[in-house]
Amino acid sequence: MKNLAWLLLLPVLLLTACSDDDDNGFTCGNYQVGDSIMLPGNSGELFIDAVYQDNRCPCNALCIVAGGVGFRLLTAANDTLLIGKGDGTVPPDSLRYDGHLLILREVTNATVCDPGDLAQNEYCADFSVE
Repeated sequence: MKNLAWLLLLPVLLLTACSDDDDNGFTCGNYQVGDSIMLPGNSGELFIDAVYQDNRCPCNALCIVAGGVGFRLLTAANDTLLIGKGDGTVPPDSLRYDGHLLILREVTNATVCDPGDLAQNEYCADFSVE
């Protein structure tokens, strides 16, 4: 009987094991939404307007595709550019603008189980301009 109780309790424990571990100490040393990326040679800047897409797989989930995260950038003329990091469900990780190659190297964020729980200011993007 004791073994039966453990067998019934085990699935409950496994289902409740994943909880969002909000990382209240998250700080970004790179770019965040609201920052501007300065282009070399006084070519202007690109404003990071928003994280417009985050379809990455939550922790402890079985996903068919890994997903990715995408950012919306605005030019000085208010044109929209999209750049992403991940699989084919998001835009490419590089784009050309005004003779420069912008590359999204890495995206980090506060530690949570579900990307849907992240606020815009909890994403950190590492860009390089060539």
